[in-house]
Amino acid sequence: MMKADKTRQYSLDIGQGFRDYLTRRMEEKRVCGEVVMVVPRPTEAVLVMTKAFYPEGVYRLPSGGIHRGEQVEDALNRELLEETGFALPVDRFLARLDYLLRCENREISFSSYMYLMQPTDETPRCSDAEEQITGFRDVPIAQLAVIAEQLRSLPGRWQDWGRFRAIAHGYVAKSPLLLGGG
Repeated sequence: MMKADKTRQYSLDIGQGFRDYLTRRMEEKRVCGEVVMVVPRPTEAVLVMTKAFYPEGVYRLPSGGIHRGEQVEDALNRELLEETGFALPVDRFLARLDYLLRCENREISFSSYMYLMQPTDETPRCSDAEEQITGFRDVPIAQLAVIAEQLRSLPGRWQDWGRFRAIAHGYVAKSPLLLGGG
């Protein structure tokens, strides 16, 4: 389901706070990467969500960790069900985003596997309370570029997380493969 020619590489300098957060997540939750789910909605929109602990007004595409030893497609199906309650077939693989995150003398490699799912007009519902998802919205595809900019400009402790998250949103906003484009 994945194609090597759809790999993009990004380098980010990050602060110690985000480095420590990501390192803890990778060690404690045994996460080795993530899946990003692009769920088409009616009227050429996509589903975004927010969590209880995010800064006010911040929404993003659903994503979730790939556990060590877990197949990417298994993580995709599990995370989609946990975060949205949907069991949807994949429309297509969009891209793998490989990150090299640098902080002081340490580097962390991390990958996001991005999938376009089949469209649905079902009402999303989080089935995993630990996710702390507090809301969903349908946004026009063009709005993903605005979301990416909002994420890039988050202040303080959210700055590196936002810059990291913005990359996937910017990629999807510009993707010719999105919603019948190729």
